[in-house]
Amino acid sequence: MEAARAGREAVARLIEAEPIDAAAINATLASVRQADMALRGRLEQAIVTFATGLTPADRARLVDGLRGRTNMLRRAHEK
Repeated sequence: MEAARAGREAVARLIEAEPIDAAAINATLASVRQADMALRGRLEQAIVTFATGLTPADRARLVDGLRGRTNMLRRAHEK
């Protein structure tokens, strides 16, 4: 998580810099994407581990919440 946060801060500094260096921004964004993907993978695995310990009723509530979030994000994107 720290690598992704630091990368985004580096992108912000590069965008503010004079002269702007598009190649450096693109390279830094690529490293941020890698850090974000690694973090997402760890979070997804944690969700799987968490879900396996739930009762069927608790899993159903979890799924309802995930679907609700997905629908909310889709509606926000459509505006």
